[in-house]
Amino acid sequence: MMVKSIAALGIVLALFALLVWALKRLQATQMGTSSQHGKLQVIQRISLDSQHNMVEVTRGNSRYILALSQGNVTLIEHLHEHESEEIAKDDSHVV
Repeated sequence: MMVKSIAALGIVLALFALLVWALKRLQATQMGTSSQHGKLQVIQRISLDSQHNMVEVTRGNSRYILALSQGNVTLIEHLHEHESEEIAKDDSHVV
């Protein structure tokens, strides 16, 4: 009776491990085939003081400027790709 219980527990644990492995593999496959369009990327972070930061983030063709504080995120600016390119051209002459 004890041997059957241990064997059954081993089978259940092996099936659980197989399920976890399969889900991780499926998730990695979906992440790898997804386009860059939905990916967030931090371009730069500026520390304003010990509790406040400003962050420039891109997602697809959009660029966001965010203010971060403890427990709060505030959208400062949202630019689309063509708008951010125009601003970069205008700022290129600034020293």
